[in-house]
Amino acid sequence: MGHDPQDEAFLKGLRARAADWLVQPEARDAVPHDAFDEATHAETRQAARDYDTQIEEYRKEYDYVEDFFCDLFYLLHKGDPQVRGAHEMAPSHLGNRALIEEFAALQEVKDLRDYTRGDPFGTAMGIGSMDTELAAALARLKAAQELAEQLQKLREQLAELAQAAQDADGAGDTEAMVEALAAGMGTEGEAEGLAEALAKAVADAAAASEAQLRAAANRAVADAEEEAALASAFGVEPGALQRMDVAERQALSKRLRSSRMAAFISLFGAMRSLSIAARRRRVDNVPAEVAGLQTSDDLARLAPAEYLNLASAELESDFWMRYAQHQLSTWRTRGAERLGRGPIVLVCDESSSMTTPDIDGVTREAWSKAFVLAVADLARREKREVHYVGFASRGQVYTRSLHEGAALWEVCEHFFGGGTHYEQPLQVALDVVEEHAAQHPQSVHPDVVFITDDEYTSIAAPFLARWRAQREKHSIACYGVHIGPGKGSSGAMGQLCDTVAQLSDLAGGQSLAAHLFRRL
Repeated sequence: MGHDPQDEAFLKGLRARAADWLVQPEARDAVPHDAFDEATHAETRQAARDYDTQIEEYRKEYDYVEDFFCDLFYLLHKGDPQVRGAHEMAPSHLGNRALIEEFAALQEVKDLRDYTRGDPFGTAMGIGSMDTELAAALARLKAAQELAEQLQKLREQLAELAQAAQDADGAGDTEAMVEALAAGMGTEGEAEGLAEALAKAVADAAAASEAQLRAAANRAVADAEEEAALASAFGVEPGALQRMDVAERQALSKRLRSSRMAAFISLFGAMRSLSIAARRRRVDNVPAEVAGLQTSDDLARLAPAEYLNLASAELESDFWMRYAQHQLSTWRTRGAERLGRGPIVLVCDESSSMTTPDIDGVTREAWSKAFVLAVADLARREKREVHYVGFASRGQVYTRSLHEGAALWEVCEHFFGGGTHYEQPLQVALDVVEEHAAQHPQSVHPDVVFITDDEYTSIAAPFLARWRAQREKHSIACYGVHIGPGKGSSGAMGQLCDTVAQLSDLAGGQSLAAHLFRRL
């Protein structure tokens, strides 16, 4: 390299070049964080053993995977996470950053953060839900990791040459300094080419993983929604979930997904969605019946003749005058008016036949308890009282008022497993309605929901007469949910209920089941 030793500007530029080579990007965290974040992650790993095991298993296969899990945890947990620029990252961690950036851009991950933000255990659960796809995405980075290692070696060589140049400059050996820098420039060019190849490799790997990452985030959202909905049904709202420490959240999750509860979770989610959709539809369609003409100023219900008046230049002024006087000809409509609602009484079969598997191999009890949870959730949202009456053989009647989550836990765990006797639990339901009517005389329209596989011969005539009389006295609506083969309306249920929805209706969200949720 030709140079003039007396050219101070030239030498100054070389010294600056050497100084730049000594300063290499070395960030290993794609999501900047503080000591508090680190402590939260460490505590979560210690308390959530499944999450910790997941990380340990990944360590056997992938490089720098602990740093990746930290980044993903902070991305989901922090209030306002940021992703570093690629120019700040050590070559070894550019792959981690590319995946984190891909995650951060997904709308599904933004939706997931509604459940994980500020909730360490919820974050760990969300990451656990994405296990298979995370493994596939990290596997795609293995080829890029080889380029990263080569680039790291070249940058280390650059730093060594830069240090040699500075040492020579300090000793006054300008010639040696220039020679070291000349070698460094060749290495720098090679490093720049490798850096471009690495950037493309990690970008391609992340882009190839986008569909899988999106699917993983969607599943994590579904799992989070399912657990949040079930927790809400037990009286634990999302805000309360986030305020729990890791140990409390883990205990709640374990209880929600215990051997008995696990059978109810997915069924409850489907029924809850059906009930919400049905209630929205009911509100949208009311009022639904035209009952004649009236005079008013309701422009939304103008009679056809009024449109002609409005369109006529001669009659338009008269139209607006009558509008001001509320004298337009409009349709009169009517629909179901919802007055103060009485209690919902859930009369649920707990006989041994309810342990029989039906649709999808799920027991009748699981279907019935999932339906109970869905109705309890509906009642809680509409601030209605809801009571549970479980029954089996004569003398086996269990009652709970479902005002608190603790009562729901007990109901879901309770099961008699005896025979079948209808009259006593239905009488208890009438007693609940009678007591409520005495305490709340303005409340009307109580609902009784009778859930059974209907393996019962016939209703005693004296009780049936009393049942019908009390129903008429208190305007009780009785809806049947038949769980099992055959049609419940053809058995004893047909003598007791206004309508009967089949298990298949509830499973598939059919019209009769939707009608039941709309009417409650």
